Amino acid sequence: MITFNLVIIHLLSSHCLPCGLSLSGSTVGVTYGYNLVGSEPVKECPAVAIIAKAQARAQALNTLGAAIGRQNGDKAASLAVAEQYVAALSQLARTTNTLILPEKTGDISSMVSQVVVESPDSETTLLYFLRTQLRLTGTKLGCGEGGCSACTVMLSWYQEGVVTHAAVNACLAPLCSVDGMAVTTVEGIGSSRDLLHPVQERIARAHGSQCGFCTPGFVMSMYTLLRNSHAPSEKHEGAFEGNLCRCTGYRPILEGFKTFSQTGCCGGATKCCMDVKSSDGIKTIKGPSVLFDASKFRPLDPTQEPTFPPALRTEPLIPLAIKGPRVSWYRPLTLDQLLVLRARFPQSKLVIGNTEIGVEVKFKGAFYDTLISCSQVPELNKMAVTDEGLTVGASVTLTRLEEQLKHLVESLPENKTRTFSALLEMLRWFAGQQIRNVSGIGGNICNASPISDLNPTLLAVCVLCGCL
Repeated sequence: MITFNLVIIHLLSSHCLPCGLSLSGSTVGVTYGYNLVGSEPVKECPAVAIIAKAQARAQALNTLGAAIGRQNGDKAASLAVAEQYVAALSQLARTTNTLILPEKTGDISSMVSQVVVESPDSETTLLYFLRTQLRLTGTKLGCGEGGCSACTVMLSWYQEGVVTHAAVNACLAPLCSVDGMAVTTVEGIGSSRDLLHPVQERIARAHGSQCGFCTPGFVMSMYTLLRNSHAPSEKHEGAFEGNLCRCTGYRPILEGFKTFSQTGCCGGATKCCMDVKSSDGIKTIKGPSVLFDASKFRPLDPTQEPTFPPALRTEPLIPLAIKGPRVSWYRPLTLDQLLVLRARFPQSKLVIGNTEIGVEVKFKGAFYDTLISCSQVPELNKMAVTDEGLTVGASVTLTRLEEQLKHLVESLPENKTRTFSALLEMLRWFAGQQIRNVSGIGGNICNASPISDLNPTLLAVCVLCGCL
């Protein structure tokens, strides 16, 4: 299940990955019927229980749909029925090759309305879907290769009891890859029609936007930083390493966002670094005059931010097999499933963040008819500190690797971490934050490098994930 802003999206599989069971669904109004097609499932297949629940709920859905129609004149009664309808639909949706979008807003007409996309295309990017299907056009298309980050959105997911927020480039992120995540766009945090979010207000009042095309990307980068740390340090420029601005200049953007820092003078300290008194006691200002009055900004209140959707905390991930017109997308959840798929499709391409493969397909004429996502395989997402150093799984993102290296540099003696320090310095110059948040060491780095350029340790990691 994916959530976009206030919209819940179910990304569904056309085939049961463990046993190859095919499912078909028909939609007529609010009537749903499901029939088994093809081979019989194996006895242990979890799809059997899912299908049984779906068939049992089919009649209930028809009844609820009729009730919604009868109650439509009574908004309060319709809301109660619609909540049941959406809950039942959420259970049923995951058993058909259909992308169903029950919109959950405060109005009955939008709550029960559905956007149905038959057989989601495995080649569709998150950005294309946001702009053309959901009409959330605040997220911009710039370079299309993750270089300008005008398309930045925030992905959130729940894993091992922790909610993680990450800024990503929607122009490269496949729609299939965000199943089970919440997607927040610039429309979802505030608007001039209702109320601007403090991030939006400060970049505007600090004169940080001219043409405005790059502004949503900067806003979402800062918003993600604040969701991860309510009081970031004054050195927050790293969050914008992937964002480009071609007309405003970066200073007003950074100065406006610096007001969120509790350590900087613009964050509310009594003394300002811009204020200097000469020897005769006359106050002078070092540098240009003040561009804005930070004391007039609306304060940031973290308690007013949208909470992570409760349904995504309890809804387990399932293996995906999305068959598009030209490309098939598979998402195994174990190493055994990955190896089975790799053996079945030896010419398939393994993908983690799509930051390299996406560029190859868009701009280099490459075509891969079978993609297998390794991002949810636990065995490839582990890191372990050993006597010999640090062992890193091929699907570990560069951001996670960077965090682990920083921890080791801070906690271990210097003579044991000089190589780690060198890697940290190199990672700082590698791509932008949005790319590093999703790209894996066995994907973006190894996939884009000739085998002869790889050191033995990195090569071993690549061979482990099968990308070579």
